[in-house]
Amino acid sequence: MRNYFVRYETKRKAFVFSHAMLAECEEAHEVPFLELHPDDYSLIGCSQPVKDAPVVGFVMKHESNYYLAEEDAVAALAKTGVKIRFLTYEHSFTQLFGCSGLLIPDVALSLAEEYFSDCNDDIWAPSLERMAAMVYVCGALGRGIPILATGSGAQVVAGELGLLLYRDFGFIETPIRHFSSAAEAHRLNVFVGTPLQRMFGKQNLFFVNSNHSTLLAPVRVQRQLLGEKYTNIADLQLPLQVYAEANDGVPEAWGNEKAHILCVQWSPEKMIADGDEKMRQIYQWLADAVSK
Repeated sequence: MRNYFVRYETKRKAFVFSHAMLAECEEAHEVPFLELHPDDYSLIGCSQPVKDAPVVGFVMKHESNYYLAEEDAVAALAKTGVKIRFLTYEHSFTQLFGCSGLLIPDVALSLAEEYFSDCNDDIWAPSLERMAAMVYVCGALGRGIPILATGSGAQVVAGELGLLLYRDFGFIETPIRHFSSAAEAHRLNVFVGTPLQRMFGKQNLFFVNSNHSTLLAPVRVQRQLLGEKYTNIADLQLPLQVYAEANDGVPEAWGNEKAHILCVQWSPEKMIADGDEKMRQIYQWLADAVSK
């Protein structure tokens, strides 16, 4: 087993690994175990992890001839002290081996057709991304390792666990702009008694960014769509509990405390980069979970 290093690209503001390098690994019959180069820790403003630091798998975004991981998310995770292993889609099962936790950031994996309430079963196809999503989510659950997912990554986790998404906001009436470039797009209402509320303490009303055109169907709709065989749909236990909503009832955070899953619809790493220090607790939750 040989370790490889991702390379920082200023233009993309991301750490990348090219298809050409991946091809070289495959020609040598090697699985690429991707890490940050020691010199890059100073670039993102943190120290190298200690030798026995827990390893967290970071699912990379696939774009053209590259895999990439955005700098803000890498920095937010690296500053918790964990060791990052960057994960591609071709060798997902092997690369996940030895990881103590999993991060699926925004736009890391595309949304499968069957996640949606109006899915077309006739066009389902086992694409490379789809298979990687199954391996990463189901593999992490099977091994009992914590999962943190943000943005579209949060929707992937929900979809893999059988919850349903709305394809767009035509399904609901809302005055809120959920697809927005604003740093503070809408207010977040954190539910009392949830892990997210304990994380933020008494501050359970604040603003978050928002850049999603698809959405998780509200809980009452999940019960209606999934609970036809139940006499009382209120008895249907969903695999994920909603932790927070926007003012229009759209779920914005969800998870499963027992299974160590935390999903947030916004991009906390961008808020951290803009100076919102409380959002570091999102990534610290994963670091603490893998250290137990």
